[in-house]
Amino acid sequence: MILAKRTKICSLSSKHSVRLGRRNTDSMSYQRLFMIAASGALLVFMLFAAGCSRKPAQAPVSAPEVLVTTVTPRDVPRVLERVATLDGFINANINAQVQGYIVSRDYQEGSVVKKGDLLFQIDPRPFEAALAQAKGTLAKDQANEVKADADKKRAMDLFKKKVISDQERDTATAAADSTRANVEADAAAVKQAEINLGYTKITAPIDGVVGFTNNQVGDLVGPITGPLTTMSQIDPIKAVVTAGEGPFTDFVSRHPDATERQAYIKSLDFELILGNGEVYPRKGKFYALDRNLDVKTGSIRYYVTFPNPGNILRPGQFGNVRFVADMKKARWLFRRKR
Repeated sequence: MILAKRTKICSLSSKHSVRLGRRNTDSMSYQRLFMIAASGALLVFMLFAAGCSRKPAQAPVSAPEVLVTTVTPRDVPRVLERVATLDGFINANINAQVQGYIVSRDYQEGSVVKKGDLLFQIDPRPFEAALAQAKGTLAKDQANEVKADADKKRAMDLFKKKVISDQERDTATAAADSTRANVEADAAAVKQAEINLGYTKITAPIDGVVGFTNNQVGDLVGPITGPLTTMSQIDPIKAVVTAGEGPFTDFVSRHPDATERQAYIKSLDFELILGNGEVYPRKGKFYALDRNLDVKTGSIRYYVTFPNPGNILRPGQFGNVRFVADMKKARWLFRRKR
């Protein structure tokens, strides 16, 4: 009986061992499959990561642009520019030379007039009367002169015949000389009266543009009442340029000879840059240099004249004057070519 139980236990054990062996075999198969699958997944991940880390292929680089530079020696101009104020070439104040009332204004304000054109007229009647009176006095003294000369001649003849004394001769001679002096004074008075009468017509002393009037018809004017108006000759017109003491000293040191310096400045061509930035189409020429420097500003003035047909430019305008002072020799310039 005991033997029968052992046999039964052994048979159970061997069945159980077979089951365990099958289970172990299945477990090992699962592990191998898992390892193969994991290895495959790892391989796929590595391949994907390697593919993502690769950089895209770059396009071929084109040939760079080459610039060819030509080195050329050239003289370089030294250009100077100065601030300038325009002014009339000649500015004239029109004043009354005699006292009287204005009876007419004979010009259009702001217009262009010629030398000798009538601008104002002062009442001439008082001066016509003064002239007539001066002429009358002259005529009377001329008659007296004739009588005095005749008396002098008779006195000389009588003196030679020893009829009259030395005193009577001298008296006749003095009377003749006095009347002659009176005639000369009267002639001067007539001339002055004619001049005063001429001053009643106030005319233009130059060709130019006349400004606004300061007095109207009916005003009492005279030598001390101030200008009636002002006029300016503006063709040519001058630009007043100011240079500092330093540039002036440098200019003189560059041109120490006075004759050469004068010839040099006469040869310069000046450009005028207007207030709106445009360049005036006509060239200017040097006209004059002031005699001294301004002690307050340490600067000196000089004039440049510009042709001004049509009166385009007017006194009071501001601008810049530009000119080529000289040329700097043998400077190297670089010109680029593509």
